[in-house]
Amino acid sequence: MARVALALGLDPRTHPLDIIETLTRSIKKPPVPPIVVNKGVCQQNVMIGDDADLMKFPTPLIHAGDGGRYFNTLGFWVVRSPDGKWTN
Repeated sequence: MARVALALGLDPRTHPLDIIETLTRSIKKPPVPPIVVNKGVCQQNVMIGDDADLMKFPTPLIHAGDGGRYFNTLGFWVVRSPDGKWTN
C-alpha cells in the first residue's frame, strides 16, 4: 500500500481507506491533458529486429518464483473504460 500511496503523491504511511477515498475523489476531477513532444528520453533505447532483447534493460525480478522480470512491476496505473462507466 505504501507504493500505491507514493504513486498518488501521498505519504507512504497513508491508511488504505484514505487511499481509496483519494482515488474516489479523483474520478470527478478533469483529466490531465497530455503534452505532445517530438522526442523524449524514453526513446533513447531503441532496439529493432534481432537487436531487440528485453534482458538488456534493468527490469526487476521482485519475488522468488516470478516467471521473469517485468516492466512496470513497481508502477501504478489508474484507467477508465472508453465509455467512462468503469475505472480501475
